[in-house]
Amino acid sequence: MEKKFLDAIRQLTKELEMLKKDIDSIKEATVRIDKDLLEYREEISKVKQGDSVLIMRQHKDN
Repeated sequence: MEKKFLDAIRQLTKELEMLKKDIDSIKEATVRIDKDLLEYREEISKVKQGDSVLIMRQHKDN
């Protein structure tokens, strides 16, 4: 009986370790995605600012 209990604990420990690795991988992917999103937002902001300047110049010229 004790051996079955210890085997079950070992199996559970292995599964928890695998789950932790999966969670760590998800965290790493989330960090990469967040960095990419920040970069995209910055680029979009630059484009919007450039568009605003262009629109203001067009209105000034008219």
